[in-house]
Amino acid sequence: LNLETARVFRKTASHIFSDPAIIESIEEEIEKKLLSMDVYNAMKKELADSQAVIEKERKIVEARVAKATSLKAELDPVKKEYAKLMEESGLDWFCPECQWGMGLSCKNRVEFLLDKYPYEATAIEAMAKLVKEGKSKQGKCLNKFSR
Repeated sequence: LNLETARVFRKTASHIFSDPAIIESIEEEIEKKLLSMDVYNAMKKELADSQAVIEKERKIVEARVAKATSLKAELDPVKKEYAKLMEESGLDWFCPECQWGMGLSCKNRVEFLLDKYPYEATAIEAMAKLVKEGKSKQGKCLNKFSR
């Protein structure tokens, strides 16, 4: 082959490979998607940029996990103190799911009292009233009020 023939082959091949029908036929035959160098380079850049984003997000997650661990460490003593205060006050007997009476659970009764007397009682006071007036049942729940 001489130089002129090689140029003709290159020009013809370039023309053939720029035809979408030819490219589609080749892709079907080899069961792969052919990419232009521009598309390929854009994908490589996107992947490289994604790695930076992933690293940034990983650092954020690590910081949040550290913060959550710190908050949990702060919360554990508060939970212990809360449990102690609930037991000392007798509120550990309160069971929101048990039936108070009149089709209401103890939780519903507390909500009713707070709605009816919003300025006269707090949730803790309403719960304490139910515990004080109720009877214990199997260790935790309240029976219906005895009348």
